Amino acid sequence: MTRSPLILYLFRQMDHRAAPAPADTLPSSICLELAHTLRKNLPAPVTDSPNDAARWERAAIEHAASLLPATADEANLAALYVAASAQALDCLRLARLYPNDTAVVLRCTAQSASMMRQARAFRTALDRAQTARRKREAAPDADAAGPQMPAPVADAPAQAPSPQSPRPRPRRHNRPGPTRSPRRNATRCSIASARC
Repeated sequence: MTRSPLILYLFRQMDHRAAPAPADTLPSSICLELAHTLRKNLPAPVTDSPNDAARWERAAIEHAASLLPATADEANLAALYVAASAQALDCLRLARLYPNDTAVVLRCTAQSASMMRQARAFRTALDRAQTARRKREAAPDADAAGPQMPAPVADAPAQAPSPQSPRPRPRRHNRPGPTRSPRRNATRCSIASARC
């Protein structure tokens, strides 16, 4: 499909007048953090074209930047959220490629559900980190607008209550606790060593 020169000109003009992309408004250190984390964790694009890979990576960076991370920790959480979401969608795509192979469909669908849960957890952690940061940033404003503390009194040490003497600890009686059978402990150890 070929496009007319007028349509191409209009697309170019729209690109120049468009608002800056979210990734362009971020500090360079945060944008680099997003790019490095996403390059390591994104699934491969569907095609092998370098242009598709660049568009795929740029779209992922824009998605993470639209979450407005302000610190490196928030940028890492945003990148992990985007990567987990992309991996979940890629697993669903792979499940659709083999509709006749039930084992592959079940495995890919289970992996997709797991990655969706991980993505939700990353998004929740990002939201909590951003909320905590906003509260910290708003705290100096609240202190300035809040009531002023009275000036310390010169006689403050004399008015302070006297420290209490430490209370003695009650004695513990040496009572034998419940014991486990050696066989049960041996089973747990063998299971634990089998997992490693």
